[in-house]
Amino acid sequence: MHHYVAFSMCVAAAEAFMKERTVGEVATLHAEDNTDTRRMVRQGRLLLTGRTNRSIIPFMGAAVQKYLPLTKIVDEVSFLEKGDSPLIQLADAVALFLRYAFERKQNREDFFDALTGNRRDVISEIADQIEHKDAGYNILMF
Repeated sequence: MHHYVAFSMCVAAAEAFMKERTVGEVATLHAEDNTDTRRMVRQGRLLLTGRTNRSIIPFMGAAVQKYLPLTKIVDEVSFLEKGDSPLIQLADAVALFLRYAFERKQNREDFFDALTGNRRDVISEIADQIEHKDAGYNILMF
């Protein structure tokens, strides 16, 4: 369930970005190809389109609902092998970055510096946001 909520929030954030900052552009989604991800992601994207008899949109917060249903994210999700996709590899690295921030791992600065271009303020900002929220996925602010 946590993966589904995180996926939904990320998709909503991508849709918000596309609606607010692009004109005449559309986007597609990519995910790692494994059985659990494939099942959850396909169903999740469908529930965010508003084109089924079931929808998750009413359960999303008001700030998120204004960007739904999905109109800028088109087509089915592309499932890619991790070894063949630099984007999936980058997503894994960012997920590890966030996990280390959530867990306040010691000696994380070198890894963070590589991902943020030596912007230590990003680490502090993420840690502060996590400290003041009820759940890790709330870091995606709407």
